[in-house]
Amino acid sequence: RSLLPPPDLIVSLSASPQTISQRLATRSRINIASSEDSVLFNSFVAEWLDSIPASSLLNLDVSGESENYPKSVQVILERLT
Repeated sequence: RSLLPPPDLIVSLSASPQTISQRLATRSRINIASSEDSVLFNSFVAEWLDSIPASSLLNLDVSGESENYPKSVQVILERLT
């Protein structure tokens, strides 16, 4: 990793807990993570994202989007060009 350049852009997708629960319920996988696990994981991710320069970070809330993420994909493409 130390030999690789840092990424040009990190995309951080977030969604409301209700949206996440709904989307997990539609998957045909077993969800073994508890809500406490989710809170801990989110705190680790937030701490890591805080260390990323704002110019390299794109935060998107995808709560109101379909699973194809048409709005977010457009925002990402615009940011990359």
